[in-house]
Amino acid sequence: MGSNGRHLRIWATALVAAGCAAPPLYAPTLFHLEVPVDPDHGERVELLVSLRSAPADRARSLPAGMEARIRVDDESDEQAFVDPGGIELIALDLTSFSRPVVSPADGLEVAPHQSGVVTARFAYPPGEGAGGEGLRAVDLRCAVALGGRQISNGITFHRVEAPPTISDPWFWEPVPRVVFRAEVDHRLHR
Repeated sequence: MGSNGRHLRIWATALVAAGCAAPPLYAPTLFHLEVPVDPDHGERVELLVSLRSAPADRARSLPAGMEARIRVDDESDEQAFVDPGGIELIALDLTSFSRPVVSPADGLEVAPHQSGVVTARFAYPPGEGAGGEGLRAVDLRCAVALGGRQISNGITFHRVEAPPTISDPWFWEPVPRVVFRAEVDHRLHR
């Protein structure tokens, strides 16, 4: 084998090895939020929240957009409820996404000392996509009802664009990878 063939084989091996170790196209942030319900008795509701850009799923008639997953851990003696009508996503320019497709469709009921997951799929606003300027930051809002009280939560996700490197399998594509990190705000309404 000639010198050019050997260099090509070494280069191809290095690319394959680097491609296997490359990070995924999107790295969603998993954000943990703890809301004290009765601090004297250690009662609380914990939320784990992730947000990711999602491609269209034609089999389930879901357009491309953003998908929020919210896990609710009810560490209280009261039932928690997440109303699907209370989940919304707002873009940096204050444009609201259309109502999401939520699963379970009737909302999420979580028994005391149990856990449950609700998923909300938002279609991109017209003219926007994963790398669009209007989606440099988005705010996810959801409310958890517990014993007649409503706990409102707002989590702001900021897009972090990382330029592609030669080790990324999408290196030759023009769109950079997009990663989200989160900041949070929550309020308790009595």
